[in-house]
Amino acid sequence: MERVCPKCGTMIPEGVRGCPACGDGALKRIVLTGAAGVFSSGIDIEFGQALARKTSGDESRFLECRQFDLKRVGDGWSIAPVAGVRNETFLNGASLAAESPLNEGDEISVKGKAAFMKVSFE
Repeated sequence: MERVCPKCGTMIPEGVRGCPACGDGALKRIVLTGAAGVFSSGIDIEFGQALARKTSGDESRFLECRQFDLKRVGDGWSIAPVAGVRNETFLNGASLAAESPLNEGDEISVKGKAAFMKVSFE
């Protein structure tokens, strides 16, 4: 069933996530895929050991309770380090020192290559 975009009034076809005219409501979910499985979210998240069990299995032991933050920024996502963690977070092989935008295909890991996760969006 079609619906009307509340922002611009355009008809949105069934099965389409956001308005094809103005883009309203088309915010993407972030998906992290690891050796043990997949995690996805549509909201800001404090990512840590408990959630990493879904993607990284036993390697989740290298993560803190709160290892890094995933945040919506505009129509995309960013990753931000958490101060004071024992094992460093890496983005595409480089130490994550400050909040950084995330792109399709980015790779997140902890303590070098442990708890490896690939970033995608849906």
